[in-house]
Amino acid sequence: MKNWLKISALLISTQLIFSVALAEKFRYDRHEKRDPFFVSAERPQANEANTQTPSNFKIEGVIIDPGGASMAIIDGTIIKLGEQVGIHKVKKITKEGVLFSDGEKDFWVAIRTEE
Repeated sequence: MKNWLKISALLISTQLIFSVALAEKFRYDRHEKRDPFFVSAERPQANEANTQTPSNFKIEGVIIDPGGASMAIIDGTIIKLGEQVGIHKVKKITKEGVLFSDGEKDFWVAIRTEE
C-alpha cells in the first residue's frame, strides 16, 4: 500500500512538472472590455476621494460571499465589505448594489448595467 502511494505521488509530480514546463503561456483575451482580473494599483488621491459622493461611484460588479467576505468593483477598484472609499464606508454589498455610510447618513448605489 505504501509503495502504491509513493508511485502515485511520483507519477503525479512528474506529470505536473512536465505540464508546467511544456505549457504555453495563457493570455486572457478581454474582447475590448475591461479585464476583470486586472487590479489597478492606482487609487484616488485623498482629497479627490473625499469630494466624491456615492452617487458618483460606478459599481461595476459584486462578488457575494455568504461568509461575510463580499467585494465590489467600484470605479475599477476592488473594495471589500467594511473598507472605505474616500470618507464613505462600505456597509453592505448585495447583488443589486452597495450601501455606503459617511458616519451620519447611508447612501444606496445600484449596480450600473452596460450603457
